[in-house]
Amino acid sequence: MLTLDPNNAAAHQGLGLALWRQERPAEAFRHYKQALESAPGQGQYWLGYIEVLISAGLWDSARKILQQGKAHGLAGARLQELEARIAAIPDETRLQPLRQAVNQGDYARAKPLAEALMRECPEHGFAYKMLGGVALAQGDDAVALPLLQKAAQLLPLDAENLNNLGIALGRQGQANEAVAQYRKALDLVPDFAAAHNNLGSALKYLCARDESIQAFRTALKLQPDYPDALTNLAQACHDDGRLDEARVHVQNALRLDPAHANAHLVMGKLLEEQEDFPGALDHYQQAVRHRPNLAEAHLYLGNLYKQWENPAAADASFRRALELDPHQCDALVALADMVLDRGEFAQAREMLERALQINPGSVEATALLARVRKMTPEDSAWRDAALALSKGSLSLRSRATLLYAVAKFFDDVADYDRAFEHLHQANSCKKQLTPRYDRDNQERLVGYLIQHYQAPIMALPGASESARPLFIVGMPRSGTSLMEQVLSSHPEVFGAGELRFWNDQMKAHKLAYVHNRYTDAAVGALVSGCLENLDRHHAQALRVVDKMPGNFLALGMIHRVFPQARILHAMRNPIDTCLSIYFQNFNLQHTYANDLEDLAHYWRQYHRLIAHWRQLLPQEVFLDVPYEALIEDQEGWSRRIIDFIGLDWDDRCLEFHKTKRKVGTASNWQARQPIYKSSKERWRNYEQHLGPLLPLAEWYDLSWVQANG
Repeated sequence: MLTLDPNNAAAHQGLGLALWRQERPAEAFRHYKQALESAPGQGQYWLGYIEVLISAGLWDSARKILQQGKAHGLAGARLQELEARIAAIPDETRLQPLRQAVNQGDYARAKPLAEALMRECPEHGFAYKMLGGVALAQGDDAVALPLLQKAAQLLPLDAENLNNLGIALGRQGQANEAVAQYRKALDLVPDFAAAHNNLGSALKYLCARDESIQAFRTALKLQPDYPDALTNLAQACHDDGRLDEARVHVQNALRLDPAHANAHLVMGKLLEEQEDFPGALDHYQQAVRHRPNLAEAHLYLGNLYKQWENPAAADASFRRALELDPHQCDALVALADMVLDRGEFAQAREMLERALQINPGSVEATALLARVRKMTPEDSAWRDAALALSKGSLSLRSRATLLYAVAKFFDDVADYDRAFEHLHQANSCKKQLTPRYDRDNQERLVGYLIQHYQAPIMALPGASESARPLFIVGMPRSGTSLMEQVLSSHPEVFGAGELRFWNDQMKAHKLAYVHNRYTDAAVGALVSGCLENLDRHHAQALRVVDKMPGNFLALGMIHRVFPQARILHAMRNPIDTCLSIYFQNFNLQHTYANDLEDLAHYWRQYHRLIAHWRQLLPQEVFLDVPYEALIEDQEGWSRRIIDFIGLDWDDRCLEFHKTKRKVGTASNWQARQPIYKSSKERWRNYEQHLGPLLPLAEWYDLSWVQANG
């Protein structure tokens, strides 16, 4: 009818009524108004418009339109009834003290004013809106939510309240419902920058990556100096590997608001991934100082403490995050990961399933479930859920995380072609996030070390004669975790995991390290720093294992400072080693790990340097341990290793899989199983895909001759 007669007042009012019943108040409001404008001489349209204004909680507007209607001759019992309802409602002058108290953040004054207004006039939505807003600002979301929902019933056209309701719903883990409220607010006020920003956050939670980024950009187009939107866009850019853009946005956010807690978290994360842990810690602590009750700040602190080898502080931080926000899914996943490190697989699985109840779309919880055990065809429901999630609008980082997990599933069930298909996709995503592997730089570093560390390699003045430090070095995924688990089963050995100490020292003493020129002060710092670090992990053990594989780069420095320290070199078939690395979702510092050509190059440089150390270091401190030999003759090689490190044999080393301890690496599950041989020659399942790695087999034959000739 409106197509034929756009000014048909009855049609507009009828459509307005239908839309109102469909809970589409913004559209209904427009049609009621158009009905009145089309027939201002007919009282029914004045009355209909006044009624819809009252229903929308627009009391001042209703009061104004009623007076205009009376000026047009509007009269009658129905008008008198509406006038009485409006007269009972406080006008703007009565509401001003409450509004002012809230705007000034004087919540102690605002709360009794709002409560008094609710008692006096229960159908006035303003009081519910204000009281709900106060509860929201104070972090009392359980109180805020019903108040804001009541306000939304009474004030369906109040975009500000709908935005606050979205925030409250989001904090309660109801992201879909939050999105609906933000969209209602934006239907009413399309240029509402805060609602666009909050919509972006909710969409990000729902893994709608592209839509979320667009929402953040729209918010910034409307309000360029908006710290919240700058921070959220910085986080999205970080997740997509656009680190330079992320840094620009978060720096702008901190320039505008130096106390912005979430901006400090994003900046800290950028620094953490550059391995600037002190810088990251400073930003995380600033976030906690500015917002002590921000759960995410404690989550980020916990993740940093975990990397910084402080599991007690990490555990406390994760638990504090959950205390502050029981719906903090990522904190629950982080705790599950720590439980997994301790070998408590059943508890880890239960925690991950709880996390998925909170957020069924959690990439981290879904992916980590694949590490809890070896998958079987009965896990097809997990496979289907993970594949469906991976096809959503995800960041590169999240997509890679899921694809690595899916690849593990197919490998576990012996569907090798599909495993490699997803593995290749995962590494393609990860490569876009990771800094470029610099082959020339790696060759130069190895060349310098070979050039400057030559025989005879002597202990430095001030070196320590302590044999407490015990090193396991080699390539990642070469059997270092298995060897550490065997050693840690000995009562006089403590396995400390992959310690960052020597990696940090290579950076702190870069010139001395590369050129083999150490001052007395540097030697003293290296000795005391290393021994203090070991004491923090275990003060009584005769041997403390540092199994950081990359310490193979520092063996010259290590031997000159600790000439009695034993070094176990984990050897493994290079194709198996590189394939296993390719299967792992390593951090961004493993720049070589996502490309088979880069892996082959890195392995050749490792082999070149380890051959030099083998010739240079005394045989009594350096022992090659071939992984394949260890799994074929577990007892023989275990006895040889224990004898090499100067301890008496203990039969518990043969039952290493029963030892309860933290294994914080990708080998967590395998290291807790009895010796198994399925990982030997695993590469043959993928031979057709591994062209760049296949020539390495010949190199391994050569190294075996060097090690055993």
